[in-house]
Amino acid sequence: MHDDPRFGFDETYLKEYRPLVAFAQRLGASPGDAEDAAQEAFLSLHIAWSRVGNPAGWLRTVVAREVRQSRRTPRRWPLTGAERSRHDAEPDWRDDALDLLRRLPWPERAAMAWEMDGYSVAETAELTGMTEVEVRRARRRGSAKLKRLIKEH
Repeated sequence: MHDDPRFGFDETYLKEYRPLVAFAQRLGASPGDAEDAAQEAFLSLHIAWSRVGNPAGWLRTVVAREVRQSRRTPRRWPLTGAERSRHDAEPDWRDDALDLLRRLPWPERAAMAWEMDGYSVAETAELTGMTEVEVRRARRRGSAKLKRLIKEH
């Protein structure tokens, strides 16, 4: 917890913004919607800052909820020139990888996105409300489906 309402927020923003946008895209958001979700999450974090003990996990929880509630059909979202320049540090295969992830059902896509961000099974379960068994199952199924999709691709 933080006593000073501003202490650490700017550093958290600088450290987490780009990874949070990437997380939202792995969950199925378009580049623009991913940025919107990340900005909404940071606005909510700013309001709740003094009560949040794990800002990175909290941000991802908010973004996952935003993306899931967006009700948009996951599809391939081509990057515009401006978006491509913002994401120029990403590998060329990024669009293909995101497209494959978007083909997974929500629980598997979410479990894989949390894993790709380095969260353990226990952390993912705690932050998403899933049980550890459900997280492991979703990761296992997601991984198997991704392997099949990669072979087909």
